[in-house]
Amino acid sequence: MTTVLPPSNFLHDRPDLYDRVIPEAGDAALSRFARDMVLAHAPGRTVLDVGCGLGRELAALRAGGLAADGLDASPAMVAAARAASPGSRVWTGSMTGFELGQTFAAVLCLGSTFLYNHTVADIRATLAAFHRHLQPDGLLVLEMRNAAHFLTPEGQRLLRHERADDVPLDRGHLRYTTRLEIDPATQLLDRYYTWQPPTGPPVVEHLRHRLLFPQELAAHLDRAGFTVLDMFDDPAPALGRYAGPGPVSRTLTGRRLHVLARRTGAAS
Repeated sequence: MTTVLPPSNFLHDRPDLYDRVIPEAGDAALSRFARDMVLAHAPGRTVLDVGCGLGRELAALRAGGLAADGLDASPAMVAAARAASPGSRVWTGSMTGFELGQTFAAVLCLGSTFLYNHTVADIRATLAAFHRHLQPDGLLVLEMRNAAHFLTPEGQRLLRHERADDVPLDRGHLRYTTRLEIDPATQLLDRYYTWQPPTGPPVVEHLRHRLLFPQELAAHLDRAGFTVLDMFDDPAPALGRYAGPGPVSRTLTGRRLHVLARRTGAAS
C-alpha cells in the first residue's frame, strides 16, 4: 500500500531525514554568500532568515558576526533551528502575513522558499511582509530556482527524465524518485516525489513551486517598493559554487536565480 501525503513537505516535517538528503555543503556556501551580501549591501547586521529550515544558515551567520533570527512555517523545523542556533530567535509563521513588531537590516529568503508563493496575491503579500520588516534602505536577498532555465536544453532534459536517488541512513537506505512537470496555465512547477523509507510503504508527495522569470520578479519587487541592485545566475551557492565575492554571470539562464534588492520606497 502506498501512502499519499496531503499538501505538505516530507523532508521539512522530518528534520532528521532533511539533514541526510540535503547536503550541508550547499547550505555552508549559501551561508557564506548571504553573509557577504549583508556585509556589502545592508545598513546593519540584523538579519531575518525567512524559511530558515534546520537553522544551519542562522548558526553560520551568527558565527560570522551577524545577529540572525529566523522564521519558518514548520514547527519541526523551528524546533531544529532553535537547537542549531541557540542565540537566535526563531518564530513559527507564514511568510505571507507574519508580524514580528520589529525591523531588520536584511531579510533573506533562500533555497526557493519564495516559490511557495503560488499566486500573484501570495507574492504581493509576502513582499509586503518583507517590506514591513526591513529598515529604510534595508536589503532583501532572494535565492531560488530560475524559471528561465527551463527554456534551455538542460532545463528541458529535467522535464523529460525522472531522477532516482539513494541516500544511506544509519539503518538502510532512503530511496526516492523525482519527476517534474510544468503547468503553463498556472505557471507552477509540479514536483512529484516517491519516497521509499527503509521500512514501511512508499510515500507519494506532490509539491508545487511558482515559476518566476527574472523580469517578472523585478516587476513584482518594483511594485512592492524595492529597487533591484543585482540579478545573477552564477556563482550558485546552493549548488556548492561560491568562493567569495567576485565576477558574476548575468545571462540568467542558469539553474538558480539570485536577487539583491533594496527597500527604497512605499509599495504602490
